[in-house]
Amino acid sequence: MRLLASLAAITAASLALGDVTLAKALSSNMVVQQGRPVVLWGTADPGEVVKVSIQDDIVTVTTDAAGNWKAELSPREASFDPVIIDIEGKNQLVLRDVLVGEVWAATGQSNMQFALKSSTFADEALAASDRDDIRLLLLTANPHSVRREFSQADIAKSTPDKYMDWSGWHKSNPDSAAPFSAVAWRFAEALSREIDAPIGVISFAVGGTPIEAWVEESQLMKHARSPLLLTDWWNSSDVLDFCHERPATNLAKWSGIAEKRLPVPHAYFPGFMHKAATEHVKNFPIAGMLWYQGESNSNSPSLYELLFPQLIAGFRDAWNQPEMPFLFVQLPGMGTERGYNSWLWPELRQVMANALSIPNTGMACTIDLGSPIDVHPKLKKPVGERLALAALGVAYDRDVEWRGPTIQGTSQNGKTLFLDVGPVIGLGSTGQPGPFEVSLDGKTFSRVAGTASGETILLHLSSSSPVKMVRYAWQPYPQGNVFNWDGLPMEPFRIKVAPPAIKS
Repeated sequence: MRLLASLAAITAASLALGDVTLAKALSSNMVVQQGRPVVLWGTADPGEVVKVSIQDDIVTVTTDAAGNWKAELSPREASFDPVIIDIEGKNQLVLRDVLVGEVWAATGQSNMQFALKSSTFADEALAASDRDDIRLLLLTANPHSVRREFSQADIAKSTPDKYMDWSGWHKSNPDSAAPFSAVAWRFAEALSREIDAPIGVISFAVGGTPIEAWVEESQLMKHARSPLLLTDWWNSSDVLDFCHERPATNLAKWSGIAEKRLPVPHAYFPGFMHKAATEHVKNFPIAGMLWYQGESNSNSPSLYELLFPQLIAGFRDAWNQPEMPFLFVQLPGMGTERGYNSWLWPELRQVMANALSIPNTGMACTIDLGSPIDVHPKLKKPVGERLALAALGVAYDRDVEWRGPTIQGTSQNGKTLFLDVGPVIGLGSTGQPGPFEVSLDGKTFSRVAGTASGETILLHLSSSSPVKMVRYAWQPYPQGNVFNWDGLPMEPFRIKVAPPAIKS
């Protein structure tokens, strides 16, 4: 009997090995991207024929020598009417209740991961979260890098193929929305009010991760400075102390830490999250990417300036969409009162704003949504709404004003410095506009008073000496008060002032 049972178990295992399987990114209840091929992929026995069909659209493929298969069906128009996808090989799989619409990916670190259930107005959001037209796929880090030593099981799970836990696709409801990214859910809800299509969001943010963890290693090799992150990450002054300390705690009992090597994988290490998350979802066509990150790189704005364009290019390369919309959140205000080192956040915000020169990018300014004492501000609703507004302008070519007032030019006449804001939906402030500062030498800045007149801000100087630079809200936690009439804040800035015209 034992022999027969053993033979039966071996036979069952052999049959299971040859079953057609689907990638973890694919399940019932998903949304697939309209206007793009419907892509499905997975594994089966080498040389096995796999048939994939949606109604009368049928594709047959053969697995490669490693047992991998990938099928592309014809693009489909957006529809709230669900379809069924059949996958047949030695076994049959059925994906039910699949919608066609707009799919966005959302990633970054803890403020993107921050759960809807923990955010401000969570009760109101969850009460309204039963939405058949919004579908959610949540990837969760496991083990998460909390302050503890990893166990043997944690180490075994800390590989690119095992690190993320997958929820499968779910309709939005109180159970699925509660742990989901608050920013991403608010984005989907806001976008659904403007786009006549189902909305799908894939969230795979991981708290604490620095930007280099999300950059593909070949991208890191493109510049003289960033490859050092691959070879000497432990000793790099570009890496925030926190990003050194947390892996050192997690991996304390494992060999190599004392020698400052990378003995076992960790989510914070260069390139790891690209392999652990991006590589597993890149075959899923999407409309664009949402990014909220930067806190773990706030000590080195110059490194971020180097890596941010590489990150954007890397995501676009991964999805093979060279012009894929990329929307990101500019860091909010964050105080230093409790010892938090946010002194360089103004510099990092400027680096982020400068990235808007890259085509098909958009930014949600959140300078008014921060906290003097909490690096995780709980008010996420306007963050998601501002990203959705940027999506309308950048991805959907809507004629919307998705940025607050921005400076178009400067000029000085005696003791008045004129800041031309240009076309704007109303220019206003809660009190005297500010805080504005000017510098005569480009180094030392002093506060000046301002007034608004039409589409111009007038700064009142103490002398007629030529001003070299002007800046606005250039503090870790500024109290900026300039907005457009839609409530979008003026972005913090530091710019050079045009020299006075030389009279002939």
